[in-house]
Amino acid sequence: MIRKIKRIVFLVLLAQSAVSYAQVGMGTENPTADEYEVKGSVRFRSLEHKGSATHSRELRSDNLGRLTVVESKSEEGLYFSNLVKQFMTETVTVPLGYPQDLGVLLRVDLKPYSETTVILSYNIPVFMKVTTASPVPHFAVVQLNRKREGLVTPLYGGSRKFSFPVSYPGDANELKGMFLDGKYVDVIQNNSPTTQTVEYSLFGIIQASSFTAAFFGDDPNNTQVGNMGVGVFSAMIFNKTY
Repeated sequence: MIRKIKRIVFLVLLAQSAVSYAQVGMGTENPTADEYEVKGSVRFRSLEHKGSATHSRELRSDNLGRLTVVESKSEEGLYFSNLVKQFMTETVTVPLGYPQDLGVLLRVDLKPYSETTVILSYNIPVFMKVTTASPVPHFAVVQLNRKREGLVTPLYGGSRKFSFPVSYPGDANELKGMFLDGKYVDVIQNNSPTTQTVEYSLFGIIQASSFTAAFFGDDPNNTQVGNMGVGVFSAMIFNKTY
């Protein structure tokens, strides 16, 4: 009797060992994964929030649904999140004393409990006709603004100013100008549990002692401009959670 019981226990343990190394499937009778396969969706609830300092890996899958982890954290604790850009679609006339929105708006989402580094770059052509009323604009300005929670803040470190000379050599109605190129690094923290949105915009400004106007951007269909190029505004976004 004792020998029979030992034999039964041995068979049970042998079966459990075989099952522990077998392929397991949910929703499928023929799993193909090495250990575990699920046919259908998977949902996790009540996950504990952790920062990238201790949880820097991301779970990803290939086109067959096989999961793996990748390291998303750099040595500095930042990881690339997104690249956003806007092109100017038309020329914007900016008269003296009336700043004008150049029509290039960038939106950046700030993840909960994170620090976001935004590297902003722009290149805007500015030009005028040599027959514009005298005196010509003393300065053409591209002003960088940031809007967060309804508050607009000029980022003067990212603004650029170009000085027009008193006169240009050339034929009447000829367009003269240059590009205003600017860069700025903005570091923002979001200490709240919800996602926040920050907006960046560019404004054209003319500073002079008498009324006149200049033109910002370029119309690719306007052959008089001479292909000065279309204005562009872009941002590279890096995140760090904590």
